[in-house]
Amino acid sequence: MIFFLLKKLLKNTENFIFFSQLTFRMLASFLTSAIFFTLFAPVFIRKLKSIQFFQKVREENPKSHLKKRKTPTFGGLLIISSVLSSMFLWSNLNVKYIQYIFFSIFFYGLIGFIDDYKKIVYRNSKGLTAGWKYFWQSLLTIIMLFFLYTSNDFSNNFLKKDDISVGSSICLFVRVMISYLIIVGMSNAVNITDGLDGLVSMPLIFVYLSFSVISILSSQNIVSSELTVNNLHNIKDYSEIAIACFAIIGSCTGFLWFNIHPAKLFMGDVGSLSLGSTMGLISVLLEKELNLLLIGGIFTVEVSSVIFQIFYFKLFHKRFYLMAPIHHHYELLGYSEPEIIFKFWIISLMFSIFGLLITW
Repeated sequence: MIFFLLKKLLKNTENFIFFSQLTFRMLASFLTSAIFFTLFAPVFIRKLKSIQFFQKVREENPKSHLKKRKTPTFGGLLIISSVLSSMFLWSNLNVKYIQYIFFSIFFYGLIGFIDDYKKIVYRNSKGLTAGWKYFWQSLLTIIMLFFLYTSNDFSNNFLKKDDISVGSSICLFVRVMISYLIIVGMSNAVNITDGLDGLVSMPLIFVYLSFSVISILSSQNIVSSELTVNNLHNIKDYSEIAIACFAIIGSCTGFLWFNIHPAKLFMGDVGSLSLGSTMGLISVLLEKELNLLLIGGIFTVEVSSVIFQIFYFKLFHKRFYLMAPIHHHYELLGYSEPEIIFKFWIISLMFSIFGLLITW
């Protein structure tokens, strides 16, 4: 919104050129979401406590988690509000990529909100059934991918009227399936990872920072021309994705201030589902879906530990891990919660750096 107002008021003057610069808007986007969150969080936490919107702890979780029952949840509402407000102010709303990100954050957040609300109303940790949650995730993802892959704004538009060959159809189907699995999978992966105080925030910051770098380089003529051999495309408006990424980074930074051990606020499914799906969506927009498996390696490891535990138990009728996801395994081995968190942060940083190197 500010972008359009400045463009109208200042037109093509030097002042507009300064305020419209990507670097300025990235910084403004970060500060807006971070300040928004930190200003409203104390009031929000007090309100949640007054209406007793507390975290519902699963009975099978480690006993040390019982003390988290009086910690307010629904922090994801504030995350979504700060991110969307910042994007609304500083991003170019005419860019289709920004519109897709808006859609993902809002509607996946809505699924998470319903899930969290049911947990609180019915006073259990189940919320939406797995079937209904997966149905709504799939429906939203299919809607997004339909508009994305039929849009001329997407660089790898496989739906070309003059190409209806079998090979092209198979290529399209495989690409859409990968995109679908990445968006839905990462939404659930972030949700699974969000099990310890502060654990999920820093890996999210690393991933979105990595995507910011990729989006900026992909939009620069000189840099991307040197890297086209490695499939780093020069696409107009890719740099706008960095505005959204920095809005999310700012919000996650503000959230981490209140979520660091011992946590004063949890994001809940409303935050984890929306941030996870958006992470997957941005990887699709940047055509780096498989790179996300490495850049967001900690999420890949977490969700893989759950999948492996299920299959191992079905085959051998015993557990491979003491408890899945894997961060609970280390808890039961006797590692302290802060130690697990900090070591997972370091591993996540290494994944992101290595993933960026592989992208080049």
